[in-house]
Amino acid sequence: MEREAMKNAPIALALLLFATLSSLAAQPSTRMVEGVVLDQHSHPVAHAAVQLENDWTLQIRSYITQADGRYHFAGLDGDYDYQLTAESDGLRSHVRKLSKFDSRQQPKIDLTIRFAK
Repeated sequence: MEREAMKNAPIALALLLFATLSSLAAQPSTRMVEGVVLDQHSHPVAHAAVQLENDWTLQIRSYITQADGRYHFAGLDGDYDYQLTAESDGLRSHVRKLSKFDSRQQPKIDLTIRFAK
């Protein structure tokens, strides 16, 4: 009886390992992005509108910064690219890209708005 149990142990271990790896692979890869909206003098911009656009679905999410200029978007699908822009008083930042090949789970991308003189 003990010999039979020893014979089946590697099979049971292999099945357990396969089940564990399968459940990990099935979980969606989510991440977040955060940053600060700054003016050309590196001061935070309050009440700037930050837009995050999914390059595949074209879904747009928005966030209005607080007094410290910070923004964040959570629950992003790691299988897609995203574009980030900020706008305040009719002026915009350059488009910044968050690539699906960027493996960081919580990248920090600051956005700079250039104000006219």
